[in-house]
This record gives sequence, structure tokens and C-alpha cells, in this order.
Amino acid sequence: LVILALITVFGILNPIGEAVPTTVAGSQFAYGFINGYQTMDALASVLFGVVIIKGLEMKGIKDSKEQKFFLTGAGVIAAIGLGLIYFSLIYLGSQISFMKNLSTAQIALTIAELTLGQSGKLAFGICVAAACLTTSVGLTALVSDWFSKLTGLSYKTIATITCVFSAILAVAGLDYIISLAVPVLVILYPLTIVLIVLNVFGVENKNCYVFTSLVTLIVSTLEVLKVDLSIIPLASLGFPWIAPALVAFILGKIVRNK
Repeated sequence: LVILALITVFGILNPIGEAVPTTVAGSQFAYGFINGYQTMDALASVLFGVVIIKGLEMKGIKDSKEQKFFLTGAGVIAAIGLGLIYFSLIYLGSQISFMKNLSTAQIALTIAELTLGQSGKLAFGICVAAACLTTSVGLTALVSDWFSKLTGLSYKTIATITCVFSAILAVAGLDYIISLAVPVLVILYPLTIVLIVLNVFGVENKNCYVFTSLVTLIVSTLEVLKVDLSIIPLASLGFPWIAPALVAFILGKIVRNK
């Protein structure tokens, strides 16, 4: 956070270029929102919610209302922090829009170097390593716990396999990993958003979850398979799943469980 704050402050006090609106096909909001899938923040939040709840239970906080209080507080702090970080990077990114054909990783490194000098790359490397370490530790723990129960293999064995596989894949670089992840994210992210929204609004009807999740999953999969969905509202903006999800939700409300 300190390194990112320094990059932001230096970038604002000593502009690295003229901030200009970025021209993309369609809506800028839709473009940014869909590319935001690559951060995997929503997916991670669902998983880390489990970690936080287990941590609260270990400290003796087992009442659901108390857990909601702490989770809400953590969520607000995280949202403010992430918001500040992303808005700062968006603003700084608009200042180097004259540099064409830069990859995702190159854009971040260029901003760091132009704001902090030659030491910027090293500082940003430390920043990314620290941020990714916390995420990778949490995800490795969850993956190992889940698959050890599912397969009968030891927690340690799966954790070791996960770390070795991740290290090998990391050598290929960020952009290669993103290219592999995008199709999966296009399928899973809308589903995750739907589940989060239904939980936030306290929906208890099981059919709403089943119908909405199933329809969202089907539409998102068809999108990845390049099926023409232009007839669906908002499909041109990259959100073909929203309208079908709303219809499925309404059907879920109508069809009650016995």
C-alpha cells in the first residue's frame, strides 16, 4: 500500500503525461468491468470469506450477527482500499495512453519506472510479491484442504503439488496466465456476482439460487463458445447474462418449494 501510494502521489504531483480519455469499442465502463474479471477479486472474496469466518470462530466469535458485523467492516475497508488503488492506476494509466501495444505487466512496470525512477521496477516487484504472497498462501490452504477431503491425499502432498505447479506456470508470465484464465473467468465471474448479490439481499428461496445460477452458467458458457447472443439485451456491452438471470430469478420467486 505504501509503494502504491508513493507511485500515485508522484504520478499526480509530477504527471508522466497528459491524461486523456481512453477510446475503446463500446462502453468504457463495460470494457473496464469485464477486464476487471482478471483481478479475480470477487472470486477471492468468496474464498477468503471462509478463511475469515474460520478465524473468527477460532477466536470464539460464533454468533452469525457478530460474524456479519466483522465481515461487513472488513468488506468496507477492502472496498475503499481497492477502490483507491484501482482509480489511481486508471488515472496514471490514462497518462501513458500514448504508449501503444504495452502488455498488462508492461503498463504497470512503466508507470512504476516513470514515477519512481529506476528503483520503481524493484519497488513494484516487492509490492506485487507481497500482495500475491498473501493471496497464494490463502488459496493454497483452501485448495489443499478441499482436495485432501475429496481425494484422500494428505494436505501436505496437495499443497506441495499446488506450489510446484504454480511456480512452473508463473515462469510463463502474467499475460500467458491471463490468456488461460479469461475463458474460465468469463464463465465463473457472472455466476459469482449472482451468488454474491443474492446473498447480500438475503434471498432465501432455494429456487432463486438454482434457477438464476443455472441460467447464468449456461449463458456465460455459450458466450465463451462464441455463440451469437446479440438478441439478448446488454449482450453488445458484454453482459448477456444479466437479463436471463433476472428472468430466472423471477421464475424462482414464482415457483415455490413445497
